[in-house]
Amino acid sequence: MITKKTQPTIICNPEKSRSEYCELETDVGIVGKTYSVFFVKPSSQVAETDTNINSTSSLWSVRPYARKDDATAMGSVKKWSISAVENQEDVPECTIKHSVPALLFSLGGYVGNNFHEFTDVVIPLFITSRKFNGEVQFLVSDKRLYFIEKYKKVLRALSNYDVIDINEILPIGGFEWIATNDFGVPAKTMNLKYLEYKIKNEESTLIKDYPLEHAVFTDPFSIGKQGWNAFKSIYLERQSVNLDVNRFKATLVEALHLLRIIYT
Repeated sequence: MITKKTQPTIICNPEKSRSEYCELETDVGIVGKTYSVFFVKPSSQVAETDTNINSTSSLWSVRPYARKDDATAMGSVKKWSISAVENQEDVPECTIKHSVPALLFSLGGYVGNNFHEFTDVVIPLFITSRKFNGEVQFLVSDKRLYFIEKYKKVLRALSNYDVIDINEILPIGGFEWIATNDFGVPAKTMNLKYLEYKIKNEESTLIKDYPLEHAVFTDPFSIGKQGWNAFKSIYLERQSVNLDVNRFKATLVEALHLLRIIYT
């Protein structure tokens, strides 16, 4: 959550040739699993906008990486939607709240190349976050754990808080909290590096049994409400994973980078 102001300031400009950005000075809700950002629409003004953005817009999309004009780089950067909603009730309820500004950025693109790590991530991150004097929360999309390890001194100098991964192989079914508690947290206490890979619906064998619009895919929590046996039967006993190796490649490359850092 970003500290609330009496009159919110919303500046969004996805039209710049080099990068896309949104600056929101208001309470903000972020849903990592759907790559969505929500804020309540100001009563008198929807947005303060930059070039080519209609002042009545209530939806924007950005890919938070500073190389917009490079299709190859942006191909691995997830797109985030920023939505202005009418009422607070329309914002998904937050499970965790923060009272300092948040800065969301991507570690996709050409991260892994020293030159691009500086020009595309480190320098823009420094320029954007330095004014907060450490009181800013970094949120990472398309996380590359080796980058966090490699630049941990820089990140700690810019933020007083641990970096949050806003996005293992996770099957469908809302397993994020189980994976984090059963694997992510123990790995951290054992000083192990933990990587997460969440499959697409098309990588689940359940696609053979259910259409994509079925609640099994669109609303796993409704299945969970039917009881543990129903949830277990579908997601744990009947589900297997057919990996998209091209998509999984980025996770393997990240693991290789980590091994090189540890053993060199």
